[in-house]
Amino acid sequence: MRIKTAIISMALAILLGASAQASQPYVETVPGEVYSRISGSVTPADLGYSEDQIRNRAPYTPMQISISITDPQNGELLWANQLSADDGGNYEVNFILPVDDGNYIIKLYCAYSKVYEGEFAYHDGTIDGFNQLAPQGNAGELESYMRANAKYMGLDLAQFVQFTDSERTALVEGLALKAPFESKAQLGTELKSAVFYTGLTTVTLSDEEKSKLLYDYIDEQGEEYSEIGMFIKDKGIAITVIDLYNAGGYDSLKDALYELAMRAFIEKKVNNIYDLEALFENNLFKIPEDTLKEYQDASYKTAALTLLYNRRENIKTTGDLANALKTALTEAKNAQSTPAPTARPSGGGGGGGGGGVSTHTVPVPVQTPKPTPTPSPSIRFNDIGAYAWAEPAINALSKKGAISGYDDGSFKPGGEIKREEFIKIVAGAFGIKSEKGGAAEFEDVKESDWYYEAVKACREHNITDGISDTVFGVGRAVTRQEAAAVLSRILKPGAYNGEAFADDSSIADWARDGVYGLKALGVLDGYEDNTIRPQQRLNRAEAAKIIYGSMKLNEEE
Repeated sequence: MRIKTAIISMALAILLGASAQASQPYVETVPGEVYSRISGSVTPADLGYSEDQIRNRAPYTPMQISISITDPQNGELLWANQLSADDGGNYEVNFILPVDDGNYIIKLYCAYSKVYEGEFAYHDGTIDGFNQLAPQGNAGELESYMRANAKYMGLDLAQFVQFTDSERTALVEGLALKAPFESKAQLGTELKSAVFYTGLTTVTLSDEEKSKLLYDYIDEQGEEYSEIGMFIKDKGIAITVIDLYNAGGYDSLKDALYELAMRAFIEKKVNNIYDLEALFENNLFKIPEDTLKEYQDASYKTAALTLLYNRRENIKTTGDLANALKTALTEAKNAQSTPAPTARPSGGGGGGGGGGVSTHTVPVPVQTPKPTPTPSPSIRFNDIGAYAWAEPAINALSKKGAISGYDDGSFKPGGEIKREEFIKIVAGAFGIKSEKGGAAEFEDVKESDWYYEAVKACREHNITDGISDTVFGVGRAVTRQEAAAVLSRILKPGAYNGEAFADDSSIADWARDGVYGLKALGVLDGYEDNTIRPQQRLNRAEAAKIIYGSMKLNEEE
């Protein structure tokens, strides 16, 4: 009977072994240490041994205990270890969790059976250690502590260790001043922020590495900042944004990103009035809708952009940009409706090169120099009325076959003129022909294009260049200084020793001789404020005027 009872007891013990419960482990934060401790005991009964086996000291191997700690929210394994209990079944092990204070799940396994599962409260000792060291003001000791416990504190020191000794000391001292920290997460956030701002100023990082720091920072700000991040990256202005921020005046980089991007773009990427247009795309810089719509619909847009360009150095905030655009639109609109004063006469045969500022519709009359009135031949186009000052030039070049209008009888004198159109007119006006075989040398100029022969001929005679060694720049508008450079290569004017233009510093070095050469010949005149506005785009009427004036001089020679 006793044997039968033992067998039944053993069977029940084996069957119930998986659900046997060991005594609850004791978890404590070790005073004065950064780690915590788990301790307890496991008896043979916890493993399912029968009373007889225990009484008879049935042989068994030393008890192997597996311990794991998991996050109750997502089941993530935070820590695990395996150890042997002593002969009395006692165990003890130290641990550190890479998490903040909170309730976590501890599980004990013996002989592949779970013998305990329960929740315990964890208190992080590593943050206590940091908070205790911080007030002592020893940056070196605090840095050593951070390096030794970075794994447990969740600190990313990869960037930190690259800084100079003085930079690291300043960074650690800054963290110490912000102690005590309530959690490792809070310390980690502060460290990451300090590393970021130190990275923006350090000499140890390249421009490329600093730019990546900025891009990563912007990405962390969320979807709201994705467009401004793309703008900064596409325009290649990250370093200028960083430099402007480092110069001071901003409490928060996040809040200043839009303004810094606007300032950086104006400072580094605006070389002519039409570069400004990028500031109004997608309305990144919060222009009021009524002002933006007026800008988009205005027939005087070019004149407004010219005014804005001339005042760009005064634009420091997004509010400044909105106000400056509104003012420029108002002034340009008023100027369009104001009768033009008599322009000063221009020297030489051919007048002043057409100084109008509009490349889309009617130029601003007050800025349009007019030649001395001459008898006009019959009008060949139906839309020349507002451009009577260019009518003789347009008609003469049309008669010569150098220019043509549109099927509806218009010339569209206010429309901007593209590089290929300008060169086609120049080639026709001066009878420039190719004298060699070969291609036009530009990837964007194909033999089937209507302007192919003109570009090829002018390139062959060194009259025109491309915007690069391999690209001509088809579809790109011609600026006043580009037109002057092309025509001066044909006319070969002498040196100019007169008064410089008020905006001389805006003239590109490669165009300066051409601009002043045509001024000396009287082909290209400035505006009444003594500016030449070299980067302003030409419209078709202005192009006809300046080409015709140059052609007349060439014929006189």
